[in-house]
Amino acid sequence: MADSIVINNNSFINNNCNFFSMKDEEDNKGYYNAEKIIIRHNNFNSQNGTLLNVYRGGSDESTLGPNLTFSHNKLSNCNVADPLIILTGVQVSNIFSNNFSNCNPSSTLVLYKDLVRARHSFERNTLNNSGKIEKNVFVAEKGSMIK
Repeated sequence: MADSIVINNNSFINNNCNFFSMKDEEDNKGYYNAEKIIIRHNNFNSQNGTLLNVYRGGSDESTLGPNLTFSHNKLSNCNVADPLIILTGVQVSNIFSNNFSNCNPSSTLVLYKDLVRARHSFERNTLNNSGKIEKNVFVAEKGSMIK
């Protein structure tokens, strides 16, 4: 497991792949790829594939991660049949101050799936002609603007 994965101040254009895929743990024992995942101040344009898929399986609450920060990103014209962002079993996530424009407009933008207690924050994001947020009881949402 990595201590941190940090993606900061980059531009990604016309990617035809599943981009940040951290979903290969199949034993459902609470394993995950990185303690901290930080993706901030990036531009994603015309991403054709799942942008972020983080998986932490199992119901063991003794592990504390992963901890995701996804902030201040600009995403435009990103489309995929699946949700653009999939968070399964992520213990703490902060998705804030992002601008989603024409991203998965007729599908799911962000999907939260949890088997154990988690703490998710979806705040101050702007969604312009973008998909829905499939949240659960662990997601606190406030201050986002949907156009």
